[in-house]
Amino acid sequence: MVILFFKKAMISIDLYALPNTPGIYLFHGKNSEILYIGKAKNLQKRLSQYRTTVQGDWKLISLLKESISISWIETENERSALYLEAELITTLKPKFNQLLTGNAPFSYILFDDTSESLPIIRVIRYFEKKNDALVTIGPFLEKRTASLLKNYFDEKFLLGICNKKISHGCLAYHLKKCAGSCRDDFDPILFKKRFDSAKEILVHLSSGIIDDSFKKIEGDDSFIRGVEDIKNDVAKIIFQKSEEIQYVIKRAQHNEKIIQDGLFFLKDYFDIVDATFLIDSVDVSHFAGMATVGIVVRFHDSLSHSVIFSKKLSYAFDDYANIGELLKFAYIDKNISRPKILLIDGGKGQLGIAKKVLSNVPSLHIIALAKREERLFTEKNPEGILLSPESAMGKILISLRNATHHAAVIEKSKIHFM
Repeated sequence: MVILFFKKAMISIDLYALPNTPGIYLFHGKNSEILYIGKAKNLQKRLSQYRTTVQGDWKLISLLKESISISWIETENERSALYLEAELITTLKPKFNQLLTGNAPFSYILFDDTSESLPIIRVIRYFEKKNDALVTIGPFLEKRTASLLKNYFDEKFLLGICNKKISHGCLAYHLKKCAGSCRDDFDPILFKKRFDSAKEILVHLSSGIIDDSFKKIEGDDSFIRGVEDIKNDVAKIIFQKSEEIQYVIKRAQHNEKIIQDGLFFLKDYFDIVDATFLIDSVDVSHFAGMATVGIVVRFHDSLSHSVIFSKKLSYAFDDYANIGELLKFAYIDKNISRPKILLIDGGKGQLGIAKKVLSNVPSLHIIALAKREERLFTEKNPEGILLSPESAMGKILISLRNATHHAAVIEKSKIHFM
């Protein structure tokens, strides 16, 4: 066992417990609140870096001083980690994701005309609107997309500026990449009109509203823009290439096939005859060795899902007792509607507790899925069977379990712990 000790922090982690996979990691404070969310291509390597990169960075030192524990969520790939990080930061707004602005997951296009000099379009990584006069477009998940769009409007509306003074114009001006702010005859009023037109068009494009009133810029008869051409250009920038769009479509179709194949295998395995059925998945989310919240997530046959029940739990170090408390309160005391399949995040012991608590609930198939080994425990296979992550049933059950864990992380942060 190799233990990682974090400088300036009360945290230690077993190096070999950290996966070499993409995912997100979460720093937790003393009341289980999430202080910071980050993403990693390799969780083990990324978290190991925190041992050596704190010197001289007071914000990072402050984060580590306030942190009590670290948790992580594995994802299928780096892009999934990026999207999950963005979703959780948007939902939870962790304290140190506000301070460590260099790690903000979104980019924005800012139309800044508040200074005394010429207005300018900028790409920013973090935005907190403190001035109603500022107009922003976004968020963009990838900074490259925002930069391409900004450059496009700079060139299309001649909004590039330079800090030179050349009577006949700089080289960029003659290449139509500079508005001519360097020339003696530069007209800042006309420049402002072009800036406002660019801003108005992009705002309307982002909201889906467009009409012919934007085709001509008043005061410049030669500066006429085909709005449909601009709209098409913007679409190309945002969506990049048609090959990428086709990839997204194929990916969606592939995922739909996985869902349908997985549901078919589940129905066949448990002899379920209903055309549609519900699956509930439960998770107990821990903090510093203490169970903090239990959650029940309901999945429909399309695998759309919602949190239907959550509860702060009573027991400090007893996972079995917490599972029992959660199931009793949800399905017996509160008598929520029953699914066909109940998926427990755990192994043989958790399955035994669930069957004991819900022994009088008819027509309920209870299963447990143990992490790492991905061993499935059922009534038919009480000793467990190894699930292949590539099989239809493996893919769907692992996806359900992971989605429930993601929901539990969010739900836990909503509950205030004293």
